[in-house]
Amino acid sequence: MLDNNLNQFKVLDSRTAELIAGLSSADIPVEFAIVSFAGGVRAPGLEQELTAFIGDCRQRGLPFIGYCITRERVGPGGKSDVVATHRINYFVDDTNYIVNEIKRTRAGAFLQPQHPQSENDWVYELQNLLRNWRGNLADLCHHFRPLKLRPDQYSSDPRSNRGY
Repeated sequence: MLDNNLNQFKVLDSRTAELIAGLSSADIPVEFAIVSFAGGVRAPGLEQELTAFIGDCRQRGLPFIGYCITRERVGPGGKSDVVATHRINYFVDDTNYIVNEIKRTRAGAFLQPQHPQSENDWVYELQNLLRNWRGNLADLCHHFRPLKLRPDQYSSDPRSNRGY
């Protein structure tokens, strides 16, 4: 999903970087982690790209703490399992069925369309959430605390022939 926000050097454009830097506050610190699906073919190069991307973000003072690569989009071993295991409170993706599965964990989730006019919508969505939040950090984390899904709550990946 962040691919839409990268420049030709595979780093965040300056506008997106400014917006992300402005999300954190003393009351509610924000940290980012990347959860990326990698089929067997993409995994080796993807890890190197993500390591470089995270390094660049940290150099620029952006609160990116790491990444996790999944072998499945949805279902066991997919993105919702990572969200629940690592207690990711808010998730952004550009694929509807992934966002729907994430929502079933109770984490907040936002569908980011893949068109240039809306590349920063997810940042604005988070800005609005944080600006309008009436509680403290503990309340926010509890409200969006993800739970591991039961086997019958997983989605099927329409891009594969397997079902869960």
